[in-house]
Amino acid sequence: MRAAKARASSRDIFVYRGKIREGTKRLPPQAQTIVNAIEAAGIQGISRQELLEVLRGTLYTSLPENRVLAYYQKTLIDRGYIELIKADLTPTDLGN
Repeated sequence: MRAAKARASSRDIFVYRGKIREGTKRLPPQAQTIVNAIEAAGIQGISRQELLEVLRGTLYTSLPENRVLAYYQKTLIDRGYIELIKADLTPTDLGN
């Protein structure tokens, strides 16, 4: 049996942390656009839903914004640019 995969919630909050890790490569333009949008949101961060709305007007790609975000999310977190604060699940979210 497979373990349940954590679902991305529109209530998850992305927070800018700056470039922490030294010696990391320069970011691709789409990843830099994501970082810039999160940084512009300020210290309170930005929800996934709000971030996707911002990216709709700034990302130039044929892919959906949520796929681009999902592709770069782990890299941006691992390199120390952003932090993801997961929304707590409630019984309603679990279908109970």
